[in-house]
Amino acid sequence: IARATALTLLRAPLDRDDMQAINAGLRDPDPLVRIGSVRAMRGWPADWLAQLAGQLLSDPVRGVRTEAVSTLAPARNSLPSQLA
Repeated sequence: IARATALTLLRAPLDRDDMQAINAGLRDPDPLVRIGSVRAMRGWPADWLAQLAGQLLSDPVRGVRTEAVSTLAPARNSLPSQLA
C-alpha cells in the first residue's frame, strides 16, 4: 500500500527517477502499485498515456483496467483510434 500511495502522490515536475518508478510500477505484480502508477499519470500528454497506460486496458485485474480508462478518458480525442 505504501508504494502505491507514494506513486499516486508524484506530481510534476517529475525527474528521471520519478518517471522510472512510474514506468516500473506499471509492470509491478501488485495491482495496487499498477493503479498508483496510472493515477500518477493523470494529465500527461495523450501520446505518453497511450504508450504507457494503454497497455493496462487488458490487465487481468478489473480495478487496474478501470483506473486506466479513467486516466485515458480526458485525452480520448487525442488518442489513437484503437484506444479511444
